[in-house]
Amino acid sequence: MSVFTVSQECLDLGLRAGAVVLSGIRISQAPQELQGEITREVEAVRSRVASPAELGSTPQMRVLHEIFQRVGVRPRRQPPSIQRLLEYALKRGDLPRINNLVDAYNLVSI
Repeated sequence: MSVFTVSQECLDLGLRAGAVVLSGIRISQAPQELQGEITREVEAVRSRVASPAELGSTPQMRVLHEIFQRVGVRPRRQPPSIQRLLEYALKRGDLPRINNLVDAYNLVSI
């Protein structure tokens, strides 16, 4: 088992970290059940957020943008990956389908 530490600077920003170790995973096309969950979650996101432009004003995204700014990243120039994923969902009504592992990670992310 590996151990990692989180720097005090990260803790001061309110960040927490964790890790998951997966073994025995078989990469394949996402099963229908996972695809259905993704579809339902995308619809839930679309019911809560009217447009991609509105994302930046949500409380969660404002906090994330503030953290980015505090570490010297300009969120307008380099938006958080979760923001890009949510924008994709809002614009296209779906998430990109890659494989079972990536699709499950994207579902958890949004």
